[in-house]
Amino acid sequence: MARRNACEEVSLKSSYALVAAGVVLGSLAHGGALYWCLVLMVALFAAAVSVYRALVEENARLYFEKREKSAPFIRILIRALVEGPDESRREAARDLATRAAEKAFDRDLIASEGACPPLVELCRRGATDETRGAAAAALGNLAANALIRKRTLPASGAVDALLALCRSPCDDGDGARSACTALRNMAFDAGTKTMIAEAGGVEVACSLLRAGATQSRSGPYALQAAALLGTLCWGSAASKKQAVSCKAVAPLAKLVAAFATDEAAATAAAFALRHIAADGATRGAAAATDVVAVLSRCARSDGSAGAQARSALRELAADEAALVAMGQCGGFHACAASLERGDGDGADAAAVLWAGSSKKASLTDVARALDVRSSRGPAIGRDVDLAIRALLRRTRSKAGKKDA
Repeated sequence: MARRNACEEVSLKSSYALVAAGVVLGSLAHGGALYWCLVLMVALFAAAVSVYRALVEENARLYFEKREKSAPFIRILIRALVEGPDESRREAARDLATRAAEKAFDRDLIASEGACPPLVELCRRGATDETRGAAAAALGNLAANALIRKRTLPASGAVDALLALCRSPCDDGDGARSACTALRNMAFDAGTKTMIAEAGGVEVACSLLRAGATQSRSGPYALQAAALLGTLCWGSAASKKQAVSCKAVAPLAKLVAAFATDEAAATAAAFALRHIAADGATRGAAAATDVVAVLSRCARSDGSAGAQARSALRELAADEAALVAMGQCGGFHACAASLERGDGDGADAAAVLWAGSSKKASLTDVARALDVRSSRGPAIGRDVDLAIRALLRRTRSKAGKKDA
């Protein structure tokens, strides 16, 4: 109905414009030309309304036909979630998860047929971790719909059920991983994010992160836990403070250190560190020398982990101790190398060099960034300008000291 009203509104506005155009044209003509122009505009108005109504009605007919064809099978799957043995419930949850991952139409249909409450109940009382994980995966795919993650899932008790699944992970970790992913998808809604954090989402993510982070590999929970923690910390000062108090920085740094073998986990961890460093109250926790050293090494990478590491260094550049550590650990050199390669838009790397030019950045590192102008052209001229300003600032500072 809303779509039909919108189409009719468009058609009416278009027709009004046509009538106005007809009046203007008719006023410029003589005799009966004005009359016939008005008649033509009215006819076009009626035709436009008829065409839009026909299109809306046809789209509605096709939608309901498709819905009637798909709904019976969805109802069977939902019934299987409630009745039958654990194996049939698990397979039904997997089928729903697969369908929810494919199309927005299927997500809307599954939610409108009432699948969320049985899936939440299966998350709570599934006989095996595999079954609970399948239900959590289905909820996570449904959360890709903005309205479902904002209203339907929180109202059905999904937050508490998923957090409970995260709090009691089994050895294989399937349930905890799927639950973390579902919570992260739900956290893209601001209200639901607050609800997850207040229910203990930050502590749960930090606990799984500490259990799963290792130096050589990401562990069973680390990637999903880091992604959830980063999303919860994004724009939430309270969640950042909670993450620091739960000692999340050290395991996040370990994940970043493994960027060469697990870039996805390193990207998620660097994203979380970036947002922890963005707040003045928590920046100091991420400004430790060992954390800056790890980020500086990762910043040399030309992948997604390197981009997030450079963004984290940019946030840390507001801290004096972090700037000193960047000079000692090669952070400025890594940013200059990134500018030379032309990674991304270069804004983060240039900003780090600019911040460090008055402190600990080496003149050579800043000068290397200037070579981008001749080799890369004006595409990233704004970033090069930042580097030039940094170089001039450093040079003038040295000249002033010599004169003194």
